[in-house]
Amino acid sequence: MTVTRLYLMTKQTIVQLERRIEFTRIPCVGEWLRFESSGLLPHEVTEVTHDEQGSAEVVVGVQRDERGQFIFHETAEDLQGDVDDLVASGWRVVSSKPNTAWGDV
Repeated sequence: MTVTRLYLMTKQTIVQLERRIEFTRIPCVGEWLRFESSGLLPHEVTEVTHDEQGSAEVVVGVQRDERGQFIFHETAEDLQGDVDDLVASGWRVVSSKPNTAWGDV
């Protein structure tokens, strides 16, 4: 099982979710994943880390559009709806904090 982290955000809030997923093959940076349990668009793998014990961690980063601009949920309600759907399908919220990194982009 691979620890998989997913980031979703509005301009005000960023949420980190986590789930252990069994991949037939660990995805590579730059590949796209779509999670069946949500209506979310595919997300790009932005980081893959392997440790000495053979474990891996996959980070599915913040989405960008074709011009490289960050994609934000339009409202807090939209974000919460997607978070609720993901939690109902086995993801867990690791953190939910003010978006100080990308909120003014």
